[in-house]
Amino acid sequence: MASTTINAVNNSSILSEKDSSGNVTGIFMPHRTQIGLSNSSFPGTLEVTGSVGISQTITGDSRPALHITGSSTNNIVEIHHSIEGAVFTIEDDGKTGIGGTESRYMLHVSASLGNPYQFLAKFENDGGSLNNKGIKIQCGADSPGGAGQCVYVGFEDGNGTASGGIQNGSTAINPEFFNGSDKRVKKDISPTNIIGLDVINGFEMVEFFWDQDYCKKKTVNKIGFIAQNCENIYPEMVSEHNHDNFDFKIKSISKGELVPVLVKAVQELSEKVESLQSQIDKLKGG
Repeated sequence: MASTTINAVNNSSILSEKDSSGNVTGIFMPHRTQIGLSNSSFPGTLEVTGSVGISQTITGDSRPALHITGSSTNNIVEIHHSIEGAVFTIEDDGKTGIGGTESRYMLHVSASLGNPYQFLAKFENDGGSLNNKGIKIQCGADSPGGAGQCVYVGFEDGNGTASGGIQNGSTAINPEFFNGSDKRVKKDISPTNIIGLDVINGFEMVEFFWDQDYCKKKTVNKIGFIAQNCENIYPEMVSEHNHDNFDFKIKSISKGELVPVLVKAVQELSEKVESLQSQIDKLKGG
């Protein structure tokens, strides 16, 4: 390969690489060479106004189609919007920011989206097969000996203050949801007035089929809840969400909200059993 000067900009050279037949196989810009395409100013080494296409079509060539090297103090890549400013950055240590924010993590996606864009990201592997899986997360202790030694996902509210997420359970291979329940972050603690048995006995248990526009499952669900009934009995477990296929908000239930209620109901039953057992013992002794 031979390198030859093919142009000069601001007293710097642009070099081309040619094969033995004289065909140009590459173009190189030595240090501080600046190029502007459809632009008279050169704020960077290369500035292009318009579309850019990059492809790697050489069979057997393992080199990347695009290779970018930056300094140890500057962002390696920045993509700017004419109004919003930087919308995509790759920092010198590999941290990547999407949405115009400085990356606090290896990948930081930030935006303030409303209707019709309600979700920040979507991961889709739609092949209709069991092999089309979603996201795989590996983190935490190599051989966890107890719950919480592998925190797979962390949740925060809009202010970044709530605590919770998904972690390994006491059995390391079983993930579980967790939420903050520390006494030190709670105030005005007092006994509950909820009567667990009244809540549990108020639920109407049904069997049903799903509307195909909501869920493609065609077999019967042999037992379940109806959100409107749950809302009348224990509204804390019901929420509403928009759905693309319907012109109304879908009511959803959080079964996890029932765990404290179930514990309370069992305690009430235990008291009843102990009272009955005491009466039986007195009858036997009398």
